Amino acid sequence: MRQSISLVLLPFVAIGASAKATFASPPAELYSPIIPQKILATFNALPNPVKYPQWTNTSGTWQYFSPDTWTSGFFPSTPYALNERRSLCPATPENGLGIADWVTLGRSANTGLISLENGNGQGHDQGFLSFPFSEELMVNPNNATAKTALKAFSKILAARYNPVVGCTRSWDASDPTDFQVIIDNMMNLDLLWQASDLTGNDTLRTIAINHADTTLKNHIRDDGEPLLCYADRPAGPRKLIQDLHGTLLNIILPPGLSLRSEPRKDTRIVAPGHVVKLGVSMASLTVSPLSRISLLRPLTLISIVYRLANKSEYLVTARRLAKYFLDNIPADGIVPW
Repeated sequence: MRQSISLVLLPFVAIGASAKATFASPPAELYSPIIPQKILATFNALPNPVKYPQWTNTSGTWQYFSPDTWTSGFFPSTPYALNERRSLCPATPENGLGIADWVTLGRSANTGLISLENGNGQGHDQGFLSFPFSEELMVNPNNATAKTALKAFSKILAARYNPVVGCTRSWDASDPTDFQVIIDNMMNLDLLWQASDLTGNDTLRTIAINHADTTLKNHIRDDGEPLLCYADRPAGPRKLIQDLHGTLLNIILPPGLSLRSEPRKDTRIVAPGHVVKLGVSMASLTVSPLSRISLLRPLTLISIVYRLANKSEYLVTARRLAKYFLDNIPADGIVPW
């Protein structure tokens, strides 16, 4: 059965050289009854036909989007998180976790995603769309609806894989020979592992491992600096990044991103006369309020894949990413989001 990939961060203090650790008391706000109250209120306010909340405007009003949106799997997963919290921290009047049947709410909220199994416009984000169904299988491993969803979304994702590139395509481009890959695509690999376990189809697992291996090679520099995106033309070579003098010729950025300064250039030819890759340093981007990037994200992604594949090179890479992150956070230790 799939293991949870949730990351719980608690403050701790190491004591002496004995490797013992004591945990500080978590802030009371983490268990505020306002949390389940707000989630229940948001669930009760979902439009009909269902749309999903993505952000609030300046007045605090939720902005809703159609199910065919890359973030639509997030809110239906949230009741499952509260159900897990209640299993770890029994409901009390103080924490308010007893005000709803969270699994029932999660099941009701995810119904708007079912039609997307037959096709959707979210490119590589099939893993995000499948989140609530993954959570359901952690509650009920025999849920046929959830199994069907994971198999269907994994099929859509696997169809975006190119064995020459060694990755699944992130976004569709007007030029079909442009094969764009963003490091966040690693978030979808868990879906392929789950579907492989459900179906016995080892090809899905192979796709996931190949994608992870290619990401380690093309998205992460030797010093641990991660790259956001690169483009690949599997049909043949292309002058995409720089000429022989290092002049930047063209660059591809996802929506919401603009260059703050000229990025460190990174050109790699992975097969003779075959492909040229584009690398964009995540540290060289100015990001709109709707598309924030954290240098910590790649560390999380590689760590998840290490857990799944248990390959030592993933652990080594995660440690390089962690060192780069710690070496580059602001002096006050507060990481911009």
